[in-house]
Amino acid sequence: MRKLTLTMFLLALPLLFTAAAQQPSAPPQPPAATPPIIVPAYPDSSDGLKQLAKDLLEARRKNDRDALAALAQMLALPEYQAWFQDVFGEDLGPQIAGAYGEVSGTMHSLLSDALSRILAENLRKMDVQRFTKPCVLEANAEQYPVLAARKKPVPFYSVSFTDGRRGRGMWFFVHVLGTFRFLGVIRLFPPAPWRRFSSVTVPMEVQQAKLIHQQEPEYPQDALRDGIGGTVRLWAVIGRDGAVTDIHLNQGLCSLAESAIRAVRKWRYSPTLVDGKPVEVITTIDIIFEVSRR
Repeated sequence: MRKLTLTMFLLALPLLFTAAAQQPSAPPQPPAATPPIIVPAYPDSSDGLKQLAKDLLEARRKNDRDALAALAQMLALPEYQAWFQDVFGEDLGPQIAGAYGEVSGTMHSLLSDALSRILAENLRKMDVQRFTKPCVLEANAEQYPVLAARKKPVPFYSVSFTDGRRGRGMWFFVHVLGTFRFLGVIRLFPPAPWRRFSSVTVPMEVQQAKLIHQQEPEYPQDALRDGIGGTVRLWAVIGRDGAVTDIHLNQGLCSLAESAIRAVRKWRYSPTLVDGKPVEVITTIDIIFEVSRR
């Protein structure tokens, strides 16, 4: 019976091939497309950012590369050059945008590494801060100068993860075009217009030796009462006559920065000479507030 069936099948093969030749060949079907990952909407609120942080951690915990890539793509700030210039102005905006552009292509790996550390350290407690005003107690010494540099009161967010003893933070987030975007840590630079003053940049230690009049900053009473201390770092332009002509905040808490700036404005240096002629210079100044000394 098997032999007969095989013989009949072999006899039928020419007919099958003939029929197939007479039928038009069907176009090749493309492989089934992978359905796109739907990224949920995240409202412009602290709860919205908390949910996003939870989704990021869950994607990293599961090693779901597609979900993490989709979220990283969503977090990229579109038209960032125009956005930074609009928020930070024509002086700082282009510089911040340039720095952002250098790292925006590595958003996926940066997020993945940060999330991996948070999971490895078992930092379960999450806290979100929404910054509208620059001078708030929750803003640290790196955050406050950036918040104060905004020309528009665009809300900035940060999210921190702790276990009660140690912690890690991720900042800044902003809500643009319906969802959150991740800016990362923004580093401020001396404003571009300062380049017109002079090409001479003097190290802090060298310029400190030229100081001939130093006004001590007043320790703000609220900061002293609350035991708040730290370093305020300033960039300053020193004029040809040794007077401080311009100041830009680089690092420092709000409660200390204004006192430091008021004091430094009254400082005086001996002029810096190049080829025997006084020149304007840019330098860095650190003001240290120590509660223990009070």
